[in-house]
Amino acid sequence: MVQAIAGLPFLLSEGMEVRFVPPTLKGPRSAFVRELFQSKGNACEVSFDGVESASDADLLIGSYCLVRRDSLPEIDYASTPSALAGWRVCDAEFGDLGEIAEVIDNPGQSLLVVRGERGEVLIPVVDEFIRSIQEEERVVGTAIPAGLLTLSESSDEDLPEDES
Repeated sequence: MVQAIAGLPFLLSEGMEVRFVPPTLKGPRSAFVRELFQSKGNACEVSFDGVESASDADLLIGSYCLVRRDSLPEIDYASTPSALAGWRVCDAEFGDLGEIAEVIDNPGQSLLVVRGERGEVLIPVVDEFIRSIQEEERVVGTAIPAGLLTLSESSDEDLPEDES
């Protein structure tokens, strides 16, 4: 069973070369994906050329599958916003808003939870607000309305203080 790391889509495909890390002393260190069988959620049953026995497979439990970047398909961040976790958010008007701490997937739209000097800001993943994805820099460019920041700041101030 192979599953994607939290927050990333499953990207292995048939014919793709993988390296297993950490490398095993006696088992396979690399292989090609032979077949994929969709399982539940973000996981697949994968058969690899070069991993022929159950004992070979047992040696790989807990390993990560690494692939060359040029072997990966392009990620469509609009349909997989969870892949943006850990990226910086830079707004056209307000500058650096912080880092994407998590992505909340709602049925209507996803929300980026951004934590930085301005506190926590929730940014809907919609074309009107998300202006650019700079993959090399791992930066999401936004153009959010000022009211979104004001709403975030005022909701923190409106919280009742604990009465002890």
